[in-house]
Amino acid sequence: MFNGHRFTEILERATTLKEGAIIFGHCTKRPEAFGVAEFDKEWKVLSIEEKPENPKSNYIVPGLYFCDNDVIEIAKNVKPSERGEKEITSVNEEYLMRGKLKVELIGRGMAWLDSAHMLGFWKLQTLLKPFRKGRDYTLLVLRKSLILRGTSQPSSY
Repeated sequence: MFNGHRFTEILERATTLKEGAIIFGHCTKRPEAFGVAEFDKEWKVLSIEEKPENPKSNYIVPGLYFCDNDVIEIAKNVKPSERGEKEITSVNEEYLMRGKLKVELIGRGMAWLDSAHMLGFWKLQTLLKPFRKGRDYTLLVLRKSLILRGTSQPSSY
């Protein structure tokens, strides 16, 4: 889950992507559990690794991606990793090799909670509980936001 005062601005900027891909970078104390991105001093992506034993940075890629239509062919050609999975990191590496991978940092004033693991899911539920009590609505539905902006069609999902 992403939360923060600049999140809408970040998403709107990402939806203007015409070519290539955008990953998001989030600094964490435990990067080895995620895809990790390495940058130069100008924040240009140098490398990206999936769950490295010795991460080159503390910046992870938290699972939000914007890609052009080339992603379809790139994904078709991804081979399973040593873990037997097709990794999104392989798609991002292809964009990096083509020189078309950009990063948007999630910095101060933004939060990301990993809900893929039980601890993260519990933290997320605890955080959302006060907002949900007595209310019948969803805090953020990205798909609905894109449809309302006219950048997506309901039938495309």
